[in-house]
Amino acid sequence: MALAGAAASAVAGPPAWSSPAGASGADNVVRALATADLDGDGPARAELFVGGDFATIAGVSAARIARYNGSFWFPLGGGVNAPVRALAQWDADGPGPGPTLLIVGGDFTLAGAVPASRIAAWNGSGWSALGAGVAGRVSALASFDIDGAGPASADLIAAGFFSSAGSVSASNIARWDGAQWSPLDAGFDNEGLALLSFDADGPGGASPLLYAAGWFGQAGSVDAARVAVWNGAAWSALGAGLSGPFPAIGRCLASFDPDGPGPAAEQLHVGGIFTVAGESPALGAARWDGAAWHPLAQGIGHPADALAIAPFDDTPGDAAPPALFFAGAFAPVVGAVALNFAGWDGAAWSASAGDVDRPVFALAAFDEDGPGPDSSGLYVGGNFLAAGPIAAVRLARWGPPRVTPLLCPDLSGDGAVNFPDLTLVLAAWGAASSPSDVTQDGVVNFQDLTAVLSAWGRICP
Repeated sequence: MALAGAAASAVAGPPAWSSPAGASGADNVVRALATADLDGDGPARAELFVGGDFATIAGVSAARIARYNGSFWFPLGGGVNAPVRALAQWDADGPGPGPTLLIVGGDFTLAGAVPASRIAAWNGSGWSALGAGVAGRVSALASFDIDGAGPASADLIAAGFFSSAGSVSASNIARWDGAQWSPLDAGFDNEGLALLSFDADGPGGASPLLYAAGWFGQAGSVDAARVAVWNGAAWSALGAGLSGPFPAIGRCLASFDPDGPGPAAEQLHVGGIFTVAGESPALGAARWDGAAWHPLAQGIGHPADALAIAPFDDTPGDAAPPALFFAGAFAPVVGAVALNFAGWDGAAWSASAGDVDRPVFALAAFDEDGPGPDSSGLYVGGNFLAAGPIAAVRLARWGPPRVTPLLCPDLSGDGAVNFPDLTLVLAAWGAASSPSDVTQDGVVNFQDLTAVLSAWGRICP
């Protein structure tokens, strides 16, 4: 069985596109990506979780949500019964004995066989509801600890388009403390689409703040045009917010250091549909320095709709700082931004990755081998069919090529993952200490069957 090749299948080099879900990709839209480590300090590495509208990914049946361990794809229980729109890791008791959870939000009412109204928790082996859930759609999730390193535990914040959470009225945003739901003041007057917990002064004495963006024009009792900040007690506007000649939308948020090792601190960056941020022309992309809005050069093109942003270092080891990658549905600015995907280094845009042929909805960095020699990749999900020069069906990876080969469950030794390998897994079903235990969890089971299916057709060294 070739669980790992004797030699590297790739060498480190310039960033490039690859297709982590193989030729089949996902059979429907990918809307959400998140990296989560559900065993905390335990031996298991972090995994990539993928949500959306799909029924299969990499050839594996996975109802709208799946996980990827860097080599194999797996479903999460029986999945959910309607689209997934948001994912977040959350630990209700911090360093306490409670498990770290993956929180899943969207349009669904069932998670596996568990009734769960638009939001549910996955603990690594099963689903649970968060009380009575919310009455509407969950579009964004974040873990928010108002006192930072203080004694309070982090709350889970859910935003979207809903009127109540549990048994309480909650207008488009609500807080779950592990036992009950509560509103955040009067909430929003329209849908919340993005959430970010961000400590603007880093190691300074200030506590983190919760930033939100969306369709709304009012947060609590405050006029806040499409973006607002919560300090744990009240909402505030960020200057004049976002606007344009058409209805503006704040779609996505990220913190990023615009001058790398320079004196500036990390700052809030926002993407969406807008032409003005504060009083400054800003086409779909802007930053907030704590006092004023600033454009990002000429912006991301017109029409501009940034749907996801994430910081990522696609050339680790060189002198250049990480970039902030914007993705979505936007036409290129000539010579600066590619179609639907581009990086911002704090001073200029780069189109070196090339075009992604259709809209991108989600971004997440993921280090497939943890402490191993591979560098992280930036995973890109959406409704596209090609990324740069390669075919990639709704899921792609941008970054340095992987140095270590993918695990290859060639149980029969014939050089490929195919029917003989499937037969060997089925023949050893339930056995312990078997060569057919592909995932090495101590028994031959559904995980091993799924691992073979997710690697189907892979040529092994």
